[in-house]
Amino acid sequence: MINLHMMMVVTFGLVVRSHPRYQNALMVDALLFNEAAWPQPFPVLELTFQDLDGDTVATRRFQPAEYLRGELAGARAMPVATPVHIGLEIVDPGARAVNYNLRLLAADRPDPRLGAAP
Repeated sequence: MINLHMMMVVTFGLVVRSHPRYQNALMVDALLFNEAAWPQPFPVLELTFQDLDGDTVATRRFQPAEYLRGELAGARAMPVATPVHIGLEIVDPGARAVNYNLRLLAADRPDPRLGAAP
């Protein structure tokens, strides 16, 4: 049994803006924070865009290997009490996409040694 304590991983500071160099592209920035007292697997990120009626216009899931960069590239464990910056470049889903949401999901194949309280 893998207990990921996903409620102990939070996101804040989500910002979606036009890409400064490419047309029809967006930049997405957010911070992840592991509030647990132990390392946990990095979550899968699900980014969803909706229209004014709340209907989904576009959605995509990002595996940790797709969003971890720099010194965290290839890392399996999310550090404790350390903000992790996430930066994504994506195709603009269009003018209908006026709302967005970032949801954290349990990793598809987490390391069984991570995510359990000591």
